[in-house]
Order: sequence, then structure tokens, then C-alpha cells
Amino acid sequence: SRAVNCPAFEMKDEIGQLCIPCTYCSPIFSKGCHSDNGTCLCFETLGGNCTECAAGYYNFSSKDASCLRIPHFLGNNTLEEVKVTVGNTVNLTCRFSGAGIKYVQWVDGLNATVQNGGVYSVSMKSDTEDFRESTLSFASSKQLDGLYTCILLNDYENISKVFQL
Repeated sequence: SRAVNCPAFEMKDEIGQLCIPCTYCSPIFSKGCHSDNGTCLCFETLGGNCTECAAGYYNFSSKDASCLRIPHFLGNNTLEEVKVTVGNTVNLTCRFSGAGIKYVQWVDGLNATVQNGGVYSVSMKSDTEDFRESTLSFASSKQLDGLYTCILLNDYENISKVFQL
């Protein structure tokens, strides 16, 4: 018997001698199917039978067969303790990635929004959708010790990273 190599949207029959069409795989949502078992070979952002978002993605669009990357922090997302010396500049940076981020908000331990002006400086750096960062800077003092939170407000869910001075 000869080896059967099936084209993209076909798989081997039960005895492995003929190619038959894949039942569930759409050329709009996939690159084809696995020739041995018919499993759809989905585009990167798709999962299941390529008609839903893969893990880590949301907002399935049947129009262009795509999903958006869920916003997430890069690196450690646990409470980050920051050692500071009174009088020195404090730089708290949250690095993140993902789609649908409406804006980044910093709040202090009293849940009050921290904005540019006065003792605080907030900056944003955006290389691509895959890497962005926001930095909160200020001169350390006993009155400013405590918690600071970087919040990503987005279409999927709001997420936050907390810093403890």
C-alpha cells in the first residue's frame, strides 16, 4: 500500500487509502485539517472548530475570522513591593499587552485617581499592541507611602497590578 498525502481540506478515510473532505473545517476560519484525524488547523487566534476564540483571546468575529488578544500584564502580576528612600524618585512601571485597552489609570491606596501635576508624573510608552507601559513617577516621602495600583480599563475586563511602597 502507498502512503496517502491529502490536500489541506481533506483527510484520510478510515482505512487510510483515500482522501475525503473534512466535515467541519471552513477555509474562512482555518488552514485546513489534520490529514489523520480531521481536526481543524485553526488560525492562531481561533480554537475549537475554529468558530470561537482560542485561550487568551476574545471577541470572535466571523466577518474576518479573528479574535482580539485579552489584555494582560507582562511579567509578574502579584503584589510588587518597592523599596524606596525618602527624597529619591519613585518610578512604578506596569508593562502590558493586548487589544481593546481604553485607557490606563493609576490610583493610590485611598482609591483616588493619580494624575499628572503636583507631585505626580504619569507617562505612557506604546511600541506596539504587543508591548506598552505606563510609569508613575514621584519624589518619595512618608506621606506618599502605601499602595499604588495600575488599572487597565478595557473591553474584556479591567485588570490591575498593585505596588506597595
